[in-house]
Amino acid sequence: MLGKSIFVGILLLIGISAYGQNIVDTTVGLNTRVGNDYKKASVKLCTDIESQRLKANAIFNWITHNIQYHIPAIDNISLTASNPNDIYERRWGTSADIALLFIAMCKEVNLTATDIEGYTHEWFYDKGDMLMLPRHTWNAVLIDNKWELADAAFGAGYVALYESSLQKIKRRQQSDSTVNNRQRFWEKYNSCFMPDPREFRITHLPADPVWQLTEHKMPVELFEKGIDAIKQYNTKYLFDIKRDDPQLLRMAQMSTDERIDDNADRVYKYNANYLAALGLKQTIEGNALLTLYNRRDNRKYSFEDMLNLAKEKFIKALDYHKEQYKLFKPYYDEFNNKNTLKNKDAVSNLRILKQIGKLNTNKCATYRDASAKNAANYQTKSNALKETANQLNPDSVIKALTGISQRKGTDAELKRLTDSIDKRQNRITLVSESFNKLGFEIIGRASENYERLQQW
Repeated sequence: MLGKSIFVGILLLIGISAYGQNIVDTTVGLNTRVGNDYKKASVKLCTDIESQRLKANAIFNWITHNIQYHIPAIDNISLTASNPNDIYERRWGTSADIALLFIAMCKEVNLTATDIEGYTHEWFYDKGDMLMLPRHTWNAVLIDNKWELADAAFGAGYVALYESSLQKIKRRQQSDSTVNNRQRFWEKYNSCFMPDPREFRITHLPADPVWQLTEHKMPVELFEKGIDAIKQYNTKYLFDIKRDDPQLLRMAQMSTDERIDDNADRVYKYNANYLAALGLKQTIEGNALLTLYNRRDNRKYSFEDMLNLAKEKFIKALDYHKEQYKLFKPYYDEFNNKNTLKNKDAVSNLRILKQIGKLNTNKCATYRDASAKNAANYQTKSNALKETANQLNPDSVIKALTGISQRKGTDAELKRLTDSIDKRQNRITLVSESFNKLGFEIIGRASENYERLQQW
């Protein structure tokens, strides 16, 4: 059994090291001066760079340090951009906007890149929560004829709840037990460039499974179960990476509508809760029929047939979206109620922890004062012992004990008595030093504990 575990461990290390040859440069492209046009900026970033990997790396680094993930645009479609130069100039966007800019900048330096829609483990999800609609977008870029993954939005930082000091005071005054659900983007660079696809799917799962870049496609149900289930699945397939699938280049060269039409059935088959994918396909096909009708350029169908077919497509699209809403509405209500209860529990637990913290702080202060008092007593006793020790000498002791004058130094009895007194004096000194050391240690530790509790 032990031998088998060691063997599996060796295979895992080999698998990781085999992919770990990709070294990410965290500084390339950061100090380059760029203008107000993304096309010129792309060329400037990659001047004197021959390697495809370093070109993509430079673009990734520049975006992560200069384009901010914009929270308000997530649920406001009017704030999204369709022109990469708009994103470049305003310096913010959604994950889809950032992915679009990455594609455009790569194109200017002869790199092929595409965007990938998918699921992530967001802060409000728990293990086992159902995933329906993909809410995040990242990239794949072709480097030396192999596809690599990159997420410039995640690379720039992360999203978490935020509550200002004023909001906290207002909530306390109103005795509100709910936590403000306002989100904020916190800037923190991390390398989401050219990761191992198996490690990447711990946090990112493509809606279209072909972009997992692995031979075996991990089921969406495992992603819903959480990190431990994903890691356990990954250990089954140590040499599973497939980054040179020919169909990926074909898909990357499609327009957005062509790609949706091409992968909708596969996306729905992968996650049956994503009914909207089929609705989008019907909408795109209906729009295509209307385009043909307006051009009067079709020999297969009559104009009336085209209108009827387009109408059928739109009706089907509407039905799919209605079904998606029926599936989504009760789940969302349950999900929202669960998170509301979690917020209330979190506030209650936080209040209890703060009360415990205050009690511990008071106890620590009491212990600190007592320790300081004891240390002062020890110091007083130590000083008294030192004073007594300084007043003692062999002559005075001998006179006090024997009442006779000092004998000659050669007297054996006098020598023994002198040695005994010296030893006792040394012991007194050691005891005094020990008292001092112990007192200072008690004061130091009490102060450290008090400061830690105050910070906590």
